[in-house]
Amino acid sequence: MEVLKKGQIKLNEELSSLNRQVAKNSNAIKTCQEKTDKSLELTEKSEGQIYEIRNQLDRLEAAYREQERKPGNTRDRLLSLERHSREFNLRFYNIPESPREDCFSKLQDILLTDLNFQPEIENAHRIGRLRMEGSPRPIIAKFLYRPERARVQKNRKNLRSGVWISEDLIWEDQQKKKELREVMKEAYTRGQKPRFQQGTLYIDGQKYRE
Repeated sequence: MEVLKKGQIKLNEELSSLNRQVAKNSNAIKTCQEKTDKSLELTEKSEGQIYEIRNQLDRLEAAYREQERKPGNTRDRLLSLERHSREFNLRFYNIPESPREDCFSKLQDILLTDLNFQPEIENAHRIGRLRMEGSPRPIIAKFLYRPERARVQKNRKNLRSGVWISEDLIWEDQQKKKELREVMKEAYTRGQKPRFQQGTLYIDGQKYRE
């Protein structure tokens, strides 16, 4: 009987220890489950935030592309304004340069002598760096009236002494015209009439498509 009693006591102690271990494991499992649920919640929240950020980026990109496609965007408007301001200008090349010269009077004399025409010129001055030797710097002239400017340009072949003129193109148009130089040359060879205006090339009046 004594042996059975001792065995029963030992068995009860082992069962109590096992129950404590089970309770401990259950608590650990519960804690892990809570952490897992919290991690899943944070993951879902992060995924939602990432999704919203991606949507915002997509909307911003679409808005940017739409702005780029608009013909009236800021850059185009600025270029258009600059082109308009230069529609009254012409550049004159190969006019001898001298110290303390009066470009305005010098240009008026040339136009009157060669073209028998003295247009109203608002101002005229040299552009570019002063050259110690070599060809003279070009003169840029701003005409008061565009029709008079057009008349000078139309009769430019009558200018003598190697004087020649060009339009006062903005930098962007200068680069584009250089790129299209071969196209214009081929058009001339075919007997066509290329004309570069406002940043666009026209051949026989038709817009050239690159």
